[in-house]
Amino acid sequence: MVVDIDIADGVPDLPAVDDKGKRIGGAFVLVRVFTEPVAGLWVAVTGAGLSRQELGRVVESEVGDRVRARLRAAGCLDVAAGLPLEGANVPTRPAWLVGRDAAEASAMNLTIALCTRGRPDGVRRCLASLQEQTYPRITVLVIDNAPTDDQVRKFVETAHFKVPVHYVVEPTPGLSYARNRAVESCQTELIAFIDDDEVACPYWAAEVVRAFVEDPGVDCVTGVVTPSELKTAAQQLFERYGGHSKGRGFQPVTFDGRQLGKSAPLFPLPAFGAGANMSFRVSVIRDLGGFDTALGAGTPSLGGEDTEILSNVLLSGRRIAYRPAALVRHCHRATYELLRVQFYGVGAGLTAFYAAVVSRHPMYVFRLVALAPRAFREVFGSHGDRAGSIGDSFPPDLLAANRRGMTRGPMAYWRTRMRQHLQQKI
Repeated sequence: MVVDIDIADGVPDLPAVDDKGKRIGGAFVLVRVFTEPVAGLWVAVTGAGLSRQELGRVVESEVGDRVRARLRAAGCLDVAAGLPLEGANVPTRPAWLVGRDAAEASAMNLTIALCTRGRPDGVRRCLASLQEQTYPRITVLVIDNAPTDDQVRKFVETAHFKVPVHYVVEPTPGLSYARNRAVESCQTELIAFIDDDEVACPYWAAEVVRAFVEDPGVDCVTGVVTPSELKTAAQQLFERYGGHSKGRGFQPVTFDGRQLGKSAPLFPLPAFGAGANMSFRVSVIRDLGGFDTALGAGTPSLGGEDTEILSNVLLSGRRIAYRPAALVRHCHRATYELLRVQFYGVGAGLTAFYAAVVSRHPMYVFRLVALAPRAFREVFGSHGDRAGSIGDSFPPDLLAANRRGMTRGPMAYWRTRMRQHLQQKI
């Protein structure tokens, strides 16, 4: 179960069963303060559920200091101990909401690229969330990647939208091709990418624009990706592994490629962001040559295109702002078999990314060799960032699938690149 609570509105009771009468057992609780997300918690739910007092004690124990700090920043002066279970009022609008107001009043136009292939139901859900964005100056591009039917086209062309939605076909299969088509079709200064298995928080677009407005030197904005549901064991396992945000958490941070050094962008753990929630100044993607079409879903590499473009942003001396207030929710794979396939793809995409780095910058091989001991400890050890988050009980076959993917990623990348080279000659 996934629960979204705002301390400013009060702490609710947490029932023991879901809306279908199924016992919950546990819940992922997204904690907000005056709409700003500040933490995500795993909460055990037993017996008759949790009263607001019991849930409040859990939040207090896990992230009480963080919540109280945000309440004080909002103007609440009587939160020295405990949490306001009945809600909180402030005399003036909190500073971060004032910042969002200013962003929504800005003149920036944002294009949202929704790349899809074969998932019309996901497109409908995602578009529904995009219609509810508070930011007023957005346009949506639905990039249908090598479609096998016209379901998505018919829906986009016949539905009535508050926000303009345009349908574009990219005939060559591969997520990077679809994303490059979106960049080519984009007519605004900013572009944001979202996947067809996600829904956007109503403030997502406003918070993306806000990050660019408040810091004109930022070239890319990434945000947190939380689960939209955790109904199955497979979905819970993926979130335990770090989910899409890979342990980055809810603390805003800006990465400056001029100060990180040339090795840091090559070992992104915790991540600088994820393709499921990343936005750019369009000129930056074009300057970097777009997304690598030998990487990404729909290619033998299976992934890695988001890691590659984000790393290139930093390696080129640019800046990435990670802003958890720009939040989207992802529907994780529901079955164990699909999760195993995903773990394989994550491994293949990671090492395919390294193959792409070496292909583009051969001299970086020495930096990668220097990172090898740390990478080995992370993948095979029990004390790395990722291993520490999953525990000894994590299914070993999932980790094995991930490692198998790692062994095959580089060859998959180079074969794809060679095939593309030969096709260009024909």
